[in-house]
Order: sequence, then C-alpha cells, then structure tokens
Amino acid sequence: YQYKRLDFAFDNVPFTPQEVEGAIREDQLRTLAKRETMKIHGSPFETRDNGKLGTWTVELGSSTSQRMITVYNKRGPTRLEFQMRDKRAHYIACELFGAANIHAWYPIMIRHLRDYVDFQSSWWDEFTNGIGRAYTTVSNPKDVSMESLLEWFDYQVGPAFSAIVDTQSPDVI
Repeated sequence: YQYKRLDFAFDNVPFTPQEVEGAIREDQLRTLAKRETMKIHGSPFETRDNGKLGTWTVELGSSTSQRMITVYNKRGPTRLEFQMRDKRAHYIACELFGAANIHAWYPIMIRHLRDYVDFQSSWWDEFTNGIGRAYTTVSNPKDVSMESLLEWFDYQVGPAFSAIVDTQSPDVI
C-alpha cells in the first residue's frame, strides 16, 4: 500500500480555537508552518451542533503542504484535526499499522503532531500529557527542491521540449 493522506481528529481537546489563535499571534509556539498561512473563520451568530451560539475555526499551514492543523468548535466541543500528505502520511500510517496494538496509536499521533506544532501553554501540556516529539524527518530541503523542479520541468517544459526535439534539426536544438 501507498498511503497518500492521513487525518487525525482529536475531540474534546482542553483548549479553544481562540486560545490557539492567541498563541499563534503571540508567537508562543514552535512550528515549521509559516505564520501567514493562519486563517481565521468566525461566525458569531452561527449555532453550533450542541446549540451554543458562535463558531470559530483556526487553520495553520497550507492545504497544499505536507501538514496542516485545523482547530474548530462548529460541532460543539473543540476539535483539532491534523492533516498529513504524501511521504509523511505514508511513513506515519506504516508506523501506526506496525504498532503492537491500538493503545500505542495515541502516543504515536501526538509525537507526530508535536513534530509539526508545539504550543508553549498549560493547555497544550495538558493535551500532550508529557508525550514527546517523534523527531521524524522524511525529506531534506535539497531533495524537496529538486523533486519540485523536476516535477515542474516534466509537466510544464517537457511537452514543449519534446515537440522541439521531434520537429527541429540537431543544429536548432
């Protein structure tokens, strides 16, 4: 199997989307995500699924990158979703399915979440419950840059280059 996307959802977390937003704004976190990827969606008069008034969503990370989180309360209690893609999703899925039992899954998930984002707050300490980071590296920047360049060449330049090779003399090429 090749896993291309993996999503973790943590329900009833001990923090609110507003607390996450505040920690990001005050730079009380460690993350590889660029701060400008933070998106806020607030609907003060929208009713949550549990009947309370007002919904709030905070996203950190790009939906096109390998990782991003979304923290929201639209369904009532706050939920944190952690989305992974491509090599990272495959690596973590293999680690999960290779675990001795399902009880090992939560620490595995927290370790990889903390690799992506780690807040400096008591509510985060309560949520992570002393579980450390995974310190997993699935690629280095040089490999990612070259892979992106080759992919761009293949899709954007390749067809035009192929047409030139097929129609032009070696002197022109």
